[in-house]
Amino acid sequence: MGEGLKPVLRFAVARPGTLFLAALGGAVIVSWAATPGEHDPAWQEPLLGGCLALAYLAAVQGLRVSWYESRAKAIVLASLFALVGGLLLQSGGGALATAIALSPVALAVALERVLRGLRASHGPLWLDGAAEARGVEAPPATAEKPGFWRRNRWGCLGLLALLMLAVVAFLWQLTIPGRHAAAARARLVPGMSVAEIVGTAESPYMCTIVAPGDPSSGEAPPVYRIWADRGGYSLTIADGRSRRLARDALLAELRGAALSSYREVAFTFRTSTLPLNVSFRVTLDAAGRLKEVGPSRTWD
Repeated sequence: MGEGLKPVLRFAVARPGTLFLAALGGAVIVSWAATPGEHDPAWQEPLLGGCLALAYLAAVQGLRVSWYESRAKAIVLASLFALVGGLLLQSGGGALATAIALSPVALAVALERVLRGLRASHGPLWLDGAAEARGVEAPPATAEKPGFWRRNRWGCLGLLALLMLAVVAFLWQLTIPGRHAAAARARLVPGMSVAEIVGTAESPYMCTIVAPGDPSSGEAPPVYRIWADRGGYSLTIADGRSRRLARDALLAELRGAALSSYREVAFTFRTSTLPLNVSFRVTLDAAGRLKEVGPSRTWD
């Protein structure tokens, strides 16, 4: 292993709290970096998995380090994992989810036993922190203890950075419906068919295609309702059963449907996490083609 990498690993092993916050922040960035669409980017899943795995390992190391620094702190941290496991079991999360929640505690105990065996046979390990290498659990009571900021500055800075990242991610999410609506409006041109109009929109969104009622019978043609998300498209005609379709199949069905009597296509763009919606309506002419695009409206 390169000598230049050892200080980085020592820093990560000695400060698992900082590593945990950094990994959690990385997971947030990866989750929100890609604009929601029909498919997740190919790079998103492996990066997100790597960040979560790093956060998991940091949690395991954090339990070990806290045991050397303060057994009370270690017990509190272990109790939090036990509490999460108990809540998952009570809420019906299943035995597997509960075992995953408790696994950092079990892995920390197993890892500590292995490392103690290695220290007994080979002496202090190069990754050991000062307290672990000496086998002590805390500095002498008579030693002058550093202030709160010096002891916790990296954790406080990491937590502050994570909070700021959450705020930025929240604000970024607020812009997604408006950006998707603006992008769809920019692609619309007079004369487009209903299928072409629907094809301009990026998921997630809701769409309804309606026609005026027949004055002679008082009945209106059936309403088409489309729900689009990352998993695909759901199409419901009138009050019938919802069907799950791929994008090409949905557009093919709209191209083959008799929609010349329809006069309006209404879009509502939103996100799955925030109650913010941006809507606009498209007016169709007598041939069922795009005539006019109405203004956007934001609501919740």
